[in-house]
Amino acid sequence: MNLQTYVETQFATFDELPFNELDAAVFTQLAMVRVELAATAYSLADLREDGLLVSGAQGGHPCLTLRDLLCAEHLEVLPTGLAADNVRQCLIAAAMSPRYRSVTITGYQTVLDPIREVQFSATTFSCPQFTFVGLRGTDASLTGWHEDFNLSFMNPIPGQQLALDYVCNCLAQNPAKPLYVGGHSKGGNLAEYVLMVNPQLSHEVEAFYSFDGPGFKKDAFTSQQFAAAAPHFRKLVPQDSIIGMILDSESAFSVVESVELGFMQHDLFSWEVEGDAFVRREGLTPASQTIDIATRDWIHSYTDEELSSFVNALFQAAYSSGAFDLTTLFGGGAQSVLYLQAAASSVDDQQAQVLRRFASELADALGSTVREQANDALKSARDQMIDQVEAARDQVIDQVESARDQMLDRVEGKLREARQRIASRGERLP
Repeated sequence: MNLQTYVETQFATFDELPFNELDAAVFTQLAMVRVELAATAYSLADLREDGLLVSGAQGGHPCLTLRDLLCAEHLEVLPTGLAADNVRQCLIAAAMSPRYRSVTITGYQTVLDPIREVQFSATTFSCPQFTFVGLRGTDASLTGWHEDFNLSFMNPIPGQQLALDYVCNCLAQNPAKPLYVGGHSKGGNLAEYVLMVNPQLSHEVEAFYSFDGPGFKKDAFTSQQFAAAAPHFRKLVPQDSIIGMILDSESAFSVVESVELGFMQHDLFSWEVEGDAFVRREGLTPASQTIDIATRDWIHSYTDEELSSFVNALFQAAYSSGAFDLTTLFGGGAQSVLYLQAAASSVDDQQAQVLRRFASELADALGSTVREQANDALKSARDQMIDQVEAARDQVIDQVESARDQMLDRVEGKLREARQRIASRGERLP
């Protein structure tokens, strides 16, 4: 059972089955829906110049429901991100479900600005029992991925500040209703950031959720700040987590089972579900730990200025390719090859040197970490083998000594029997 199955089969209302972590995950995926397309199609809301969708009491329009989003002319392009098909199926199932279909969208903001290098979106989902602010993760845009890379040397990024403002505004508009905040991938990072920089929100927000969200640049927050946020923060990652372990964070996390492997586990719909929770497992895989150590050491080896020059060179090439998003750039086929060729030809000698250096040193870091872990594994295996051989030797010695003792006991028993027979005949044993 996975998250999609949960949406399709869980018919209990929120009165009958209270809000849980699976619902939080569902809302973070529905936050990947481009609400503005349906809102403008039905003229149910106004999208202001600042990217804020005004609906309900704020704008004098009826509130949007999940069913309102299902307009045929936009259905194929409503979801964004690298798992758009899964999000689309989730939206369709949620719009029909008695658990979700009456949920209204009472707020929405979207900002995509290549100049400021920001891709941000938030959706407010409301029902009588609670309000959930879903912070969108990375979409397929080059700007969104550029902002992700900026996390390695920048704190805050513009999207983090937008998230803080959005959550504070939502609290002001819904002061009496329980509020939850969460996101998947970069959206999880935004949720954690909001709590870290404004710990007072923990008295007003029930919980903050991060589903495989990355951390922050080194020394962005102190150990004391992480400790203060811990009681109110919920982070879940799959066993092969890559995105959720990258960058720095001291936040505790739970590991869940995924049916996929490696990077594909970042898709929430691959996480296993049982009842009203994700299936837990013990610890990350060695592969996840290896990549985490290698990439962390690699990033820590550079200054913020060096990381900035690398990221800028990388994305200048991507923008120069002519591709408008990541799927067109790396989607395969002849057109993708042309985009990549254009990107390569746009890089000057200095930028090429920067890119080669970073790529080479990342490969070295990964190789070094793999070698160290392989040596550790070989040493551990050797020690285990020695222990097993010594245990087997001791067992053989014990068995031989036991057999010897048993043989001596039998011989002594036979001698006693012989003495008794001879004594009974009045003879003496020589």
